[in-house]
Amino acid sequence: MLQRIRADQIGLSAAQLQRYRAFCTQLRRTLVRRHGPLGRLACSPDLAFLALLLTSLREGGGSGTAPGPDNPYTNYVADMAIALRYQDYMDNWQDERSYRDLLLAKLLEPARLNVLQRYPRQCAAAHSCLSRLHRGEQQNCTDIEEMSGYWGQIMAEIFDFCCGPHGAQLRALGDAMGRLFYLLDAWEDLPQDTRAGVYNPLAHLADCADFEAQCRAMIDRQRQLALDALDKLPMHTDCALAERLLLSLTASQTPLVSRRRPARRTV
Repeated sequence: MLQRIRADQIGLSAAQLQRYRAFCTQLRRTLVRRHGPLGRLACSPDLAFLALLLTSLREGGGSGTAPGPDNPYTNYVADMAIALRYQDYMDNWQDERSYRDLLLAKLLEPARLNVLQRYPRQCAAAHSCLSRLHRGEQQNCTDIEEMSGYWGQIMAEIFDFCCGPHGAQLRALGDAMGRLFYLLDAWEDLPQDTRAGVYNPLAHLADCADFEAQCRAMIDRQRQLALDALDKLPMHTDCALAERLLLSLTASQTPLVSRRRPARRTV
């Protein structure tokens, strides 16, 4: 999850690509500065999008020329990256009994506790939603709206940086992007999940004649909702760049799925 934006494949101008890469680089540096060398484990280009967005919007105050990537918004995103990476490791431990992920979660535990003290609202939302997502997977839930909605809720809380004047629009954007990330993950993981016999929220659609059309329609709808929410935000700079980055969130090739058996989680 959260490795979906492909900035080098969408025809950005040299200036746009440099601007976005500057945020990616600064996020990586900020993670190390705030959380030590292990902070690199949490670096996510997709979350650099949020740092860019909040910087342009100046949510919580500020005016004039947009600040560079080294600013309080990037600090916030770095902390959120730690919280999400920790939950991701713990989710892999619960799902797959991966001792590697359990070890990595333990290594990030001190940093996560610091983030929890700073941002209890966001951390509580991530923990609660991922717990419900895990239960849904164990029950082989086929309600895609419900399952994608958990990631939508997580990202809505994270995008709403300070419950400021643009909180509703930021939540709408975060919800759409969270759902979109989840659907893209499910789409691309489907062949592997089917072979392994583990849960995938799209597996029950694999026998439909219009399977690909259904999946692409869901993905396109969430991307359009994200674009609509972005359009309502009074960004001071980087509007075109943010829009292009969102447009990069598309489904890749059609997954080759065996339709002989449903994918179910092995417990």
